[in-house]
Amino acid sequence: AGFAVTRSGDSVSVDPVNCSVVRMLRDDDPLVEERQQQLRRRRQRIGEYPRSYPIEDVVSNWPPNTITVPPRHFASLCRFDFSDARQRADADRLRRRELPFVVHNVPAADATAAKWSTPGVLAKILSKSKRYRAERSDDNHFMYYASPGTGGSLRSGRPRGWKPPTSDVAMTFPEWLDHARQSYNATVLDPHYYFRVSPPDVQPEDVPLFERPRRDEPPSLFVVDAAASKGVHCRFGAAGIVAEAHYDGSRNFVAELGGPPDHPNSGRRRYVLADPYECDHAYLLPRGHPSGRHSAVDWSRPVDLDKYPDFPKLRVFETILEPGDVLYIPHFWIHYIVSLGTNYQCNSRSGRNTVGTDALKMCGFL
Repeated sequence: AGFAVTRSGDSVSVDPVNCSVVRMLRDDDPLVEERQQQLRRRRQRIGEYPRSYPIEDVVSNWPPNTITVPPRHFASLCRFDFSDARQRADADRLRRRELPFVVHNVPAADATAAKWSTPGVLAKILSKSKRYRAERSDDNHFMYYASPGTGGSLRSGRPRGWKPPTSDVAMTFPEWLDHARQSYNATVLDPHYYFRVSPPDVQPEDVPLFERPRRDEPPSLFVVDAAASKGVHCRFGAAGIVAEAHYDGSRNFVAELGGPPDHPNSGRRRYVLADPYECDHAYLLPRGHPSGRHSAVDWSRPVDLDKYPDFPKLRVFETILEPGDVLYIPHFWIHYIVSLGTNYQCNSRSGRNTVGTDALKMCGFL
């Protein structure tokens, strides 16, 4: 037990985080059934992992459009030292129970973060002249949407008056980095750019953390279902960028892999998370909407309680990722992301689970 402190030492959790309970979990305990029951009871229980808090407490303490880290934040995730065999086993126990956590001191992640944070290295790896897909928003908020022809999300058509929240632009890495540098002096109403590198331009060997283990190697904590892996996808964020709350369609390991050393808050992101049974309070856009599975509520602004009366019931928690940190986001867990500075992040999804499926069905999905 103890208070979670950011690796930079600038913020402490409001509550002590007790990760010793993880070792009380027996390896032969039922997994999926146990988690389903625990999550269903979450709203009536106090102190279970991870501890959650009213959304209004979290965003009033730290407004989402603010990149300055407050002295205290609502952190309740276990942080495990990957170099410690006992703590690796603890992380694996939580992973098999489909619970989120953070690991640090991961050699493969630390090596990539150190390499990519070295000035000039990424420009060489990505080529100074090659143009990549980037997303442009008229403000600092980004919401994914399904384009025509991408399948199920658009089966019901676009709502009347709907417009794409972002547009795609082609941009070199140095061009994006220049925009990222300028973002520190931008307002939330200025254009922002989210840089993307996806297969085939990035492969697991470029981010060894996500390489599939060989047959003679032990299973990887970070590649849960190698056969269902969707490869490595990287998104580079600039200070102040907000990725709106949503859930993903598969398990997700997220690695924070550094940033330019001369940029403030370099390599840091804030994640605000909620379990699947909070989907009704999050007001997720429905199936058939281009941005289905994303929250219809702007968490950074005063909420229209006539339109979203149950939003104050939403319970969340948060964590701050720093270079080399790896976050596990289980299937269906809602997450809201704020770039605190210029940062390089890559993730790998691998397979699905059934924990939370009844919640998503209740909310009109699946």
